[in-house]
Amino acid sequence: MTLLNKRIVVTRAKDQSASLIAKLREDRALVLYLPLIDIVPSANGYCPERLTDYDWLVLTSVNAVRHFGACLNAAEKSYADLRQCRVAAIGEATARALRNAGVEVHVVPETHVSGPLIEALLNSEPRPEGKRVLLPQGNLSKSDIADALEAKGMSVTPVVCYETVLRQPEPLELQEFLDFAPDGITFFSPSAVHSFTRAGLPEKLAAKGKHPVYASIGSLTTRALQNGALSRFVEARQQSEEGIIDAMKTYFG
Repeated sequence: MTLLNKRIVVTRAKDQSASLIAKLREDRALVLYLPLIDIVPSANGYCPERLTDYDWLVLTSVNAVRHFGACLNAAEKSYADLRQCRVAAIGEATARALRNAGVEVHVVPETHVSGPLIEALLNSEPRPEGKRVLLPQGNLSKSDIADALEAKGMSVTPVVCYETVLRQPEPLELQEFLDFAPDGITFFSPSAVHSFTRAGLPEKLAAKGKHPVYASIGSLTTRALQNGALSRFVEARQQSEEGIIDAMKTYFG
């Protein structure tokens, strides 16, 4: 089963799109790149002075790994200065980014959402009281992880190291998108969905008689699709590029 001649739109940020585009083209899809968000360093990003004070390092995205690494470098430090920490990653992609940075990962939940991450971390930490947690994250991150860990007596230091910026398509990009007449549109974050609906793209597609399937990376993104009244969607079983491609293959097949 392939995506032969299916017109697929990729909406990820620029520095995250190349791998997905290549895989879609290997499956013989026709691909249009329309970035709907930008990921930028936070103006307030920083590296805590005493890294040896922390017992746990928790990363919830590849972006957090990359941008907190930049904060460490700016402070003339590295992930090696956190070697005493146990490390939790929200999913395999984040764990892989950490391993590529030379970091051993101790906790990776089976499902790429905060609830299973919290549960897995606490199952791995028999004495959470008083443990200190460093939590690099983005500006749109929710407080559920910090709240849950602090409820168990842990002390959490959130560090905003990157920002997600909604991106308005340029007029030429918009026209190219409408002319492309997509069969499927991929979403890897609720933010990309919000940008898509804010720009009025569902209505513009409908006016052209196009009703593509929306491919979601996971439950949070699916919820954003539902909240945006985008009811024709599929969700990846495995939260990865391969998972979202397989979901579209199954749908079109």
